[in-house]
Amino acid sequence: MLTALFVLLAFSSCPPLHPEAQRFECTGCGDCCRVEGDVWLNSQEIDAALESTNLTEVAFAAEFCDAAILPTPSSPSQRGSSGSFLRLRHATPGGGCALLDEEQKCSIYEARPLQCSTYPFWPRLLHSPQNWAAEASACEGIQPSAPEIDVPVATRQAEEWAAWLRRFPADYAAAADDARRWITDFVVPLSLCPYASAAAEMTRVSVSRSTTPASLAADVTSEARRLLLTPSVPTALVAAPAFTDLSEFLDIIYSLDESTGDPDLDGAILIAPFHPSFAFAGVDPASALHYEKRSPLPLVSILRAEDVEAIGGEEATARIAAANEEALLGRNGAEVAEIFKRLGRSGG
Repeated sequence: MLTALFVLLAFSSCPPLHPEAQRFECTGCGDCCRVEGDVWLNSQEIDAALESTNLTEVAFAAEFCDAAILPTPSSPSQRGSSGSFLRLRHATPGGGCALLDEEQKCSIYEARPLQCSTYPFWPRLLHSPQNWAAEASACEGIQPSAPEIDVPVATRQAEEWAAWLRRFPADYAAAADDARRWITDFVVPLSLCPYASAAAEMTRVSVSRSTTPASLAADVTSEARRLLLTPSVPTALVAAPAFTDLSEFLDIIYSLDESTGDPDLDGAILIAPFHPSFAFAGVDPASALHYEKRSPLPLVSILRAEDVEAIGGEEATARIAAANEEALLGRNGAEVAEIFKRLGRSGG
């Protein structure tokens, strides 16, 4: 999913427009809203979308977004690269943007993100005639017969988008992608959770930029509160890339599991840690069993206690654990390790 975004980042400076890039007219076809790729909103764009939809941030994120980059702990209200980011969900896997209305038009057109409003005047498309010509096959507005564009306006839009890209925390966006890929390409295919397939699309993945135990605990607690407010979201997954030390990570999460310090949360949520270095004591290091609790980067899974009770509570979770053990022990450890290694930058 992030491939196209990283291509954009590679061209985050603004070259002059070449002659072929001086003719364009939007036809309103909406084809650019129905392609694979990521659209992230920064704090200002989130505010504009909330005003346009008349929704709270919690409701907007639950309905239209599948991932978040949480604000830096030291400046939760700060804008720019330190503020929060939301990624728009596809209405269907690989399909159109979740913000498309029944007529397949953008439901927040006047408040659409900069990525959308500046298209097709992106640095990578203005970089060469070849890139522009290739984009013409996907955009019917890029035609030799189209009106000439206002070059200063197009150049300004390209510069604005280039500046946005330079401020974007791409590594954290990649972490969100790695976490979701763990669900879709590992947990589901290996049948490590009977409910993962149905829940995957609506699971909220958030990436914590925390580097201290206290700030990570605060992020997990905040995401737990959000989960209780959004019945349409089946589970939440918090990625914590900075916590590569397994012991430190487990200490934080197990402490939260005992008590979050919030009486509204204690007993209402269940949390479980996953980590690239997790290993069961006394088990052959080469065994596939370790991958029941391994993930390509440190992750915290958050569930509602009432949802777990509805499927059978502790008895059901024990059955799932036993089924996982049987399934993994029946697999070749090296084979599972290779699948895991392909998940993301932190895998293996």
